Amino acid sequence: MENRLLTLKDSGEYKIIVISDVHGYFEYLTSLLKKIKINEEDYLIILGDFINKGDQNIETLKLIRKLNDRKRTYIVSGNHEYIFQKYLMNDDMSDVLLDALKKSKRNGLLKEWLIKYKVDIHSIRSGKELKEILLDYVKDDILFLCNLPYGLELNGHIFVHSGIDEVKDWRDSSVNSILRTDAYYQKKNISGKTVVVGHWPTQNIRPLSINNDIIHLKDKNIICIDGGTIKGNKQLNALVITKIKEKYYYKQVDEDKHLTFEVIKDCIPFDERLVKIDWKLNKVKVIEEDQIFSLVKNLDTKKVGYIFNDFIIKDNDSCLFNPYKIDYVSRFLRIKKGSIVKYVLSHQDYALVKSKTEFGWIKKECLKGIL
Repeated sequence: MENRLLTLKDSGEYKIIVISDVHGYFEYLTSLLKKIKINEEDYLIILGDFINKGDQNIETLKLIRKLNDRKRTYIVSGNHEYIFQKYLMNDDMSDVLLDALKKSKRNGLLKEWLIKYKVDIHSIRSGKELKEILLDYVKDDILFLCNLPYGLELNGHIFVHSGIDEVKDWRDSSVNSILRTDAYYQKKNISGKTVVVGHWPTQNIRPLSINNDIIHLKDKNIICIDGGTIKGNKQLNALVITKIKEKYYYKQVDEDKHLTFEVIKDCIPFDERLVKIDWKLNKVKVIEEDQIFSLVKNLDTKKVGYIFNDFIIKDNDSCLFNPYKIDYVSRFLRIKKGSIVKYVLSHQDYALVKSKTEFGWIKKECLKGIL
């Protein structure tokens, strides 16, 4: 694995742009790159998972390969790129991949390729046949994905997709740890360097918020940058690291597609208790039910707050689950007339908006032009 772990040295001043977890959202990536305005001498690091889940995977891969032609661009593998090496090109595992593809309802690069070349996935009899078909059409792309580096060290920073083991020399980490560590922010970093990771959306880290911004855990020397393009309130982040006179400076540049609206009347929250229901901590107990909302307790976090009645379904154990497509927070915002907010979606008489850095709910009647 050693040749897949890169080490760079640069004694001068420089800028590094790090982007992770594009997940096939081509338009987000192109818009973000325009905002950043990368100079020829800047480092650009794509921190894996640039494919799958979004609906423009072929275009995204084409752009990534074009960026890779830059002198100072480094494309690092994520767990989604690793699928090609571990499963597609491995005859002992390719049947597992084919079976998963046939069952999956998610979009991805493999499905887009099969559609583009008019191949019916259900007509493919084996994983080996799948591999042979794809190698006929997109061999160069597959070899590119299979041979990406797993990580990169540049002076005081380590750049990997998901995390490293608790070791002094990060090169001693396992491939699984580098590509598939969930919630790395909970781990210890004893490498002596700042570890920059994606993989785990930052709103998963925040216990009472669905904010997508970069999190810098200075006490652990860990920076988490995944803005959650897979979330309903998706955002693509870039971490910009500037080295000046042996000091590092950090800033965030981000891209979302939320439209802006003016608030035409003061918004007053009817309740200020906060409960978050996410994809994992989603068991709740109803305390009382009203016409639109139910007051619930999250059985994992013990927090209490209001959620929409129709976001709740019963399971066999009479517990209640949140089935909504995005993580939910019972934050009802206090916003003054004349403020500008970003609109995410509507539900019943309410709108989910972003005010400054925080997401929450307001009455739709408070927004100019929202029906």
